[in-house]
Amino acid sequence: MINVTEETLTLSVPATAKLLGISRGKCYQAMATGEIPNLRIGKRILVPRAALLAMLSATGSRQMAKAA
Repeated sequence: MINVTEETLTLSVPATAKLLGISRGKCYQAMATGEIPNLRIGKRILVPRAALLAMLSATGSRQMAKAA
């Protein structure tokens, strides 16, 4: 079970994939291409929650602007 609280500053790859509704493999691919912001601490790959939310917010704003 993945335990993510609102206080968590970073997310693991499985937690990020679950939140985005994509597979872990797709999540790793998106990180490799820079689509999903990430950082490496030792062997762990983590996604900063603030950067992920900012990315999603920016993407949503662009989509809304295209539709208008």
